[in-house]
Amino acid sequence: MKTLQDAKIFTEDLPMKDGFLLSDKFRDLKILRSHETPKIEVIGVEVADAIGPFGVKGIGEIGLVPTAGAVANAMYQFDKIRHYKLPLKRK
Repeated sequence: MKTLQDAKIFTEDLPMKDGFLLSDKFRDLKILRSHETPKIEVIGVEVADAIGPFGVKGIGEIGLVPTAGAVANAMYQFDKIRHYKLPLKRK
């Protein structure tokens, strides 16, 4: 796995039944532990935005939003099986 988004797509799970969690233990959610996460290098780029308040720009995970859909579509191109739930698993 190369990114934290990969972890969300392929490993993390929130098992539910009838709208209720099957477990409230973090270990059952398959969230990556610190020793399993990739090294992250943060690079701050300070460029003021002429439109945002006080020159502020959005930052964060907005670029990750389409990733799961793109990976699911790539898997469909490979095996012709549509995947609608995370985590994605080969059938």
